[in-house]
Amino acid sequence: MKQLIIIIIVLFQSVCVFAQSKEELQNSYNFKRGQELLFGNNPDQSSALDFFKKELAEHPNNGYALYCMGLIYDDNEQEGDALDCFNKAVPLLKKDKNWISYAYRLRAKVNLKLGNDELAFKDWKASLKENPADENTLSDRAEYYYYKGEYNLADADYDVLISSQPGNTLGYLGKGRDAIRKKQYDEALRLFNYSLTLDPKSSQAYAFRAETYLELNKNNEAADDLIMALSIDYNRKAVGMLQDIKSPAKEILLAKLRIQQAKDKNNGLWSFLQGGIYEEVDEYQNAIKAYEEANNISTSSSVIFRLSLCHSELGEYNEALDYVNRSLAMDSTNTSYLLYKANFLYELGKTKEALNVLTSYIDKEPDEYFGYYRRGFFKYCTDDFDGAIEDFTTALVLQPHYTYALVERGECYKHKGDLTAAKADFIKALEESMVRDSVDVNGNARKSADIEVNNRANLDHITYDDDCNAQYAYLGLGKKDFAIAVQNSILAHNDDKGSYYDAACLYSKMGEYDKAMGYLRTALEKGFRRFTHIMNDRDLDGLKNRDDFKAMMKEFKAKVNDAPALSVSGYKGSLGDASVSTSALTNVSEIPFTREAGGLCKVKCNINGLPLNFWLDTGASDVSLSMVEATFMLKNGYLTKDDVVGSSYYLDANGNVSEGTVINLRNVSFGDCELTNVKASVVSNLKAPLLLGQSVLARLGSVEIDNQKQVLRIKPFQLPEGAIPVGVLEVKGNGSPRPVKDSDNGDIEQRVFEVVEQMPSFPGGLNELMNYLSTNIVYPEEAWKKGEEGLVIISFIVETDGSVSNISVSKSVSPSLDAEAVRVITAMPKWMPGKSNGHAVRVKFNVPISFKIPKEEKDDKQ
Repeated sequence: MKQLIIIIIVLFQSVCVFAQSKEELQNSYNFKRGQELLFGNNPDQSSALDFFKKELAEHPNNGYALYCMGLIYDDNEQEGDALDCFNKAVPLLKKDKNWISYAYRLRAKVNLKLGNDELAFKDWKASLKENPADENTLSDRAEYYYYKGEYNLADADYDVLISSQPGNTLGYLGKGRDAIRKKQYDEALRLFNYSLTLDPKSSQAYAFRAETYLELNKNNEAADDLIMALSIDYNRKAVGMLQDIKSPAKEILLAKLRIQQAKDKNNGLWSFLQGGIYEEVDEYQNAIKAYEEANNISTSSSVIFRLSLCHSELGEYNEALDYVNRSLAMDSTNTSYLLYKANFLYELGKTKEALNVLTSYIDKEPDEYFGYYRRGFFKYCTDDFDGAIEDFTTALVLQPHYTYALVERGECYKHKGDLTAAKADFIKALEESMVRDSVDVNGNARKSADIEVNNRANLDHITYDDDCNAQYAYLGLGKKDFAIAVQNSILAHNDDKGSYYDAACLYSKMGEYDKAMGYLRTALEKGFRRFTHIMNDRDLDGLKNRDDFKAMMKEFKAKVNDAPALSVSGYKGSLGDASVSTSALTNVSEIPFTREAGGLCKVKCNINGLPLNFWLDTGASDVSLSMVEATFMLKNGYLTKDDVVGSSYYLDANGNVSEGTVINLRNVSFGDCELTNVKASVVSNLKAPLLLGQSVLARLGSVEIDNQKQVLRIKPFQLPEGAIPVGVLEVKGNGSPRPVKDSDNGDIEQRVFEVVEQMPSFPGGLNELMNYLSTNIVYPEEAWKKGEEGLVIISFIVETDGSVSNISVSKSVSPSLDAEAVRVITAMPKWMPGKSNGHAVRVKFNVPISFKIPKEEKDDKQ
């Protein structure tokens, strides 16, 4: 009897555990805490997952926790774990019609990713049985039909959505998109027009309507709709269309973007988009100009990065390296910048430094294949075949289909004499360069191994994408004619500079050097500017001792050097007997701060002339302005409606500036520094008037917080376009000093800045400044005879009219060397003055000049 009582008690306890209501399960501590972490303002999936696991340990029947875990696993592409969670959640959620519908829909999504289309259809059907008008399920299934080309079936799902939710634009947009594919353009326009009647601020409707107008060759209307879409938000479809747009629509769109920039002058987006269009069609000088205009309005790491890419395409790798370093300073979390930095270092002949950067990238991204591949390639270029093979192998473990790693590992094996391993890699590369699951004329499925047909290269099934290396694979297998046939076919499909360079490499490897030279010239004429890579590329070894090759390299390098420079930051070069390096910057600003609760730094500042404080948040990337302060500034004239970026709707019913409005702060000054055109988002719950992320201050240079001295220390980057690089000019020569003019040592009545966004520039830019200095500096005879050498630092101010004043010696070596440095600086022509907020300002410079007697001259004296 006692044993029976114990069994009954155990059963009763079990029933209590598994009979909890959905309200109890949804309100349990661990589940609610997990939801807060998963769906809060700063999601933390890892911690949320821990709480859901704790919840399941306590309540194994909590299907809601299983559902949320499935969401997390799916978001992290752990589809097996996601499917397991949804399978367990479905039977536990069947009494909750909404959540079971969600679970079926998400399980369908996972099954699609796993290739289980039939199971996905069953789950969509089950989801719609529970909730026949579920917007997400109907949309998912319609999307599936759309990409399968079954537009009528997609329309049927959108019709259900329209019938159940006539005010929802999604159904009309979906049917309009289907109408475009069916070439029913009038119907598409009708649907998109109605969508915009329902929601005049639907950027997606404008983007789809623009696509329809382009199909009808109504380019003016299309351009207007694209601009309208992007005025509402950063619509990805609209941005993608900008990149693909062709003439004559391209010219119309560029003109309208210029007009929009003039109208919306505080929003650099319009210049940025122009840069993207120019970059897409290889007009890099125009792209740089547009990106610099965007950068002058509002800088960001992405704008700076685009500048680095454009300069690299022009072969200006010093400038590219400078800009990508700035991007890293502004956003150190974007590890892709490290990949590009390594590439630029390699192109500058600094392979060892490039390898170090790639190792740093791999430390941060150990699961990314490309870092290993690129490091393997650099090792291959430096004869480290074993190291290259190791890195290529790791890359292929992570990405087994990457043909570049296969071909280059095969080449490494050839260099080591392992022809069997090389052959295996070439065969695999060839298979990976073929279209998978293609069919022959009889409808029979081909395998990727069908690399030859009737003893000829299988050209019908080459992928012709950026990962195609079939020509090199055929050559590695000794099939020269096959390789030529593939290369010719690639050129017929894509005749860009990269394809011609590949052809040059192929013919060089085959020993047909004259043909290789012809293809190389075409590649260079089309803009191929990777001169260091050309010299490192083993494929071209057969050309490098030819006189015509050397002449060709000299010819095209001269074209790069003679090209008009739009930007000179990061300059490093030589000027006859003088050389310049921009690495030694001396202008450092120190701005006092006070430490507030929560670890934030409070700094006194002026915003558009209004004395305030800003708080520096090193973890923030954006700028936030309190709603109270924004409203006060607007009502008291410190802000105008022209300072509102992009939107006409910026006041709420109470006359306050609406939360989320973007404001252009024309001038933010603190200490010796000024920022102009700072974009700030209005928020309602900000404790400080203005919150600046460290990335914003990075516009001025690298930022260091000195907690002991309680100062922010800002060291400028290498200076922007047209500015003197505050570096070291090494002077070698002989002669006697000329008379030295007295410098203007009058009192400074106006404010002097050390850092402003538009720095002064020498007439004609950096090259002319370097020419001036190298032509006019003469090594003083007295100093020469005494063997005097060293670093003289000259300080001066560029006045608002461009004249140079207040010249002084900050660091002295000897009277004669000091006098020569002062003489040349004093005699300089007027500069273009620096500007802040559109007004000329006085800016201080320090110029280090290193006087150095050549070693051979010293030896002669001795």
